[in-house]
Amino acid sequence: MKTMIEELTIRMSEAFDKAGYDGKYGKVTVSNRPDLCEFQCNGAMAAAKEYKKAPIMIANDVAAKLGDEQVFTDVSAVAPGFLNFRVSKDFLAGYLDKMAGEEKYGLDTIGTPKKIVIDYGGPNVAKPLEIYIWATGGCRWVSL
Repeated sequence: MKTMIEELTIRMSEAFDKAGYDGKYGKVTVSNRPDLCEFQCNGAMAAAKEYKKAPIMIANDVAAKLGDEQVFTDVSAVAPGFLNFRVSKDFLAGYLDKMAGEEKYGLDTIGTPKKIVIDYGGPNVAKPLEIYIWATGGCRWVSL
């Protein structure tokens, strides 16, 4: 099962394609400003160099194509060229339903799990903190 970010990136890439730009610029990330939006795409900034257009113009073109999508709500192009948006409740509910139907709720299973043991001794304020990590294949000493 694809993660929500992967699903949103696919939709955003399609919007970039519909607007006449390369879909590789449609990478979606979690917003670093949750007060403004849930997710963002900064691809218009990178596309501006290739297409020799202002990033806000590219962002506006892509935002116009996202207006038709049922996945995104509150899509806005913000200067200098960010695409800010929220996910619709219907899309989120559908995604959670798919997760509930999957084995282990869509979590990928590891082929050959490894055992990792972390030994943490008592800290001594007069010495650097030392942690020993044992994993399959050897031991590693880390001094913090």
